Amino acid sequence: MSRAQLQKHLWPDTFVLDTNLASLVTEIRRALADTADDPRFVRTMHRFGYWFIGDVRGEHAAAEPASATVRYWLIWEGRQVGLLDGENIVGRDASIWIDAPGVSRHHARIVLTGSDATIEDLKSKNGTYVGD
Repeated sequence: MSRAQLQKHLWPDTFVLDTNLASLVTEIRRALADTADDPRFVRTMHRFGYWFIGDVRGEHAAAEPASATVRYWLIWEGRQVGLLDGENIVGRDASIWIDAPGVSRHHARIVLTGSDATIEDLKSKNGTYVGD
């Protein structure tokens, strides 16, 4: 999440310094025995915000967590989102959430297989563009 989004959710209608958020993240890292240099749970996205990178397990999670390595990134309006091997759906109601009026609920599919990446427009009204 961006720093602005975090501040809006944590301190709505209140002015706080950027250092307040950094201090809060430091406290969270201390409680989780995490570090900024070698993060296990919270990664700093320089000039943007923070990214939760820990494993999330449901009540019926498998004994061995899946290994997820990010090799490709989707960058949109200052956001940097890691793409995982397999199918990544982009849209307003998708695994890669983009909240914009010109983006459909299920806008595009990005499939990563080995060193190949493909993108497919999912019949969105405004089309899908790569690059500009």
